[in-house]
Amino acid sequence: MQMLGSGWRRSKEVLGAGEAVGGAAGQRHRRAQGEPFRRQAVAALGAWKGGAAAPLDAGAPPSRRWLQGKEAQAAPSGGEGRKANPRSTHSISMATAGSGDELKVLGAWASPFLVRVLFALQLKGLRYEYVEVDLKEKNELLLASNPVHKKIPVLLHAGKPVCESQLIVQYIDEAFPASGPSFLPADTHARAVARFWGAYVDDKLLSSWKGIFATKDEEENAEAVRQTLAAADALEGAFRECSGEKLEWFGGDGVGYVDIVLGGLVPSMNVLELAVGIKVVDPDRTPLLAAWKDRFCALDAAKAAMPPLDRLLENAKKYLAEISFKTPASK
Repeated sequence: MQMLGSGWRRSKEVLGAGEAVGGAAGQRHRRAQGEPFRRQAVAALGAWKGGAAAPLDAGAPPSRRWLQGKEAQAAPSGGEGRKANPRSTHSISMATAGSGDELKVLGAWASPFLVRVLFALQLKGLRYEYVEVDLKEKNELLLASNPVHKKIPVLLHAGKPVCESQLIVQYIDEAFPASGPSFLPADTHARAVARFWGAYVDDKLLSSWKGIFATKDEEENAEAVRQTLAAADALEGAFRECSGEKLEWFGGDGVGYVDIVLGGLVPSMNVLELAVGIKVVDPDRTPLLAAWKDRFCALDAAKAAMPPLDRLLENAKKYLAEISFKTPASK
């Protein structure tokens, strides 16, 4: 397969102005603090904040249960107690990364970029500690770990930080080659192609997607929708070329790098469709991607990595009401 271009730049890991996160330095199992939605946060990204905690699902596996006993409401001064975050005490115990290879993930529960990282760790079968961080503060741990962008997610491997979700996924693949499947192909050209389409997801699909909510001008909104759907159409073609005869995964015979990168956006795709009525992936327009999305959601690793849809949807509706959003017409 020939690369479609060489000028794509990997976009910075930006969830919205001021989306740097923090909490008490080195503190484990943070309680999340509800906060008003910022205009700069993109509703469709799934990075909405606040909302009531999801109820405990007694039938869910341990990795998906919200440990109610440790998630009592924190009572900040001058206000009501705030519900704890569903990931705040979440620590997955899986096949260990090995002595001296302690892994810690700093993140915010609703972030699609966090979903990428957790999904990659789940696929590799690695033991890690997840630390929910406060979206309103910039603590010493975050500033020391990501002093340039001050953003989540951050992976700490034996105390050494790795920042930006796509780079973290690549790092996990290279640092733990003997654990789980390889995300990137061995062939040099195929590996470059996978990185190209991974960058395309953020540079084209995600940037157009964010534009839907960046303005109240109806024509500009409609154009942003058109560009978003055009980017999805391009990914449909990429899937056809990259997935091989089985037409199951971007990685060919198994889940690969592009599956992880695009998969992080799946919860947000679902919310965008339910809250706004925009189908980024549509069975009629992009049948291969629609079937891929269903397969992705059926994976145990994906189920463990994705945040609860009901909370994302609740937060999305609040955000859309705040900005008086009107669904643009597709063109």
